[in-house]
Amino acid sequence: MKIAIIGKPRSGKTTLVKGIYHILKNQGREPVGFYTEEIRRAGRRYGFDMVNLNGERLPLARVGSHSPFKVGKYAVFIDSIEKTLKELMPQANKNSILIIDEIGKMELLYPPFAEFIENIWQSLDSIIVTIPITDIHPLVKSIRNTADITVNLDSQKVEPQMLAEKLMRQM
Repeated sequence: MKIAIIGKPRSGKTTLVKGIYHILKNQGREPVGFYTEEIRRAGRRYGFDMVNLNGERLPLARVGSHSPFKVGKYAVFIDSIEKTLKELMPQANKNSILIIDEIGKMELLYPPFAEFIENIWQSLDSIIVTIPITDIHPLVKSIRNTADITVNLDSQKVEPQMLAEKLMRQM
């Protein structure tokens, strides 16, 4: 089952993904992947971290940092995307449940990331991704059009238990 979760920033995509992850893990499944966590300082968004499901945290983007890669006011650290991808590639196989939060502008700055996502979207049976509300890249549009389930958090409320159960029934 391929599940795409969409919504505007701060709509609850990461919260939903983390909820699904914890339910699956408590049921004896061990999903692989990562989620993206907002970093706040003094009440303002300062950046983002990539948090691997094994617990490793890597900086994805920061305000006021230096990088040749930028998305708006954020400097994007391609080396963190590359490291996460290298660790994830051998784990993503037919028997795994893959969680990718998020396939967004920052992550797509690294072309091998887009290639990896395109390949696994075609080959894996159990995958949950979060994508932006707009088609920022042809891959995002393709995912939106081919997902078995698309959840739009801007217009619907979904409990993580329901999506986790759908995934487990399919396995």
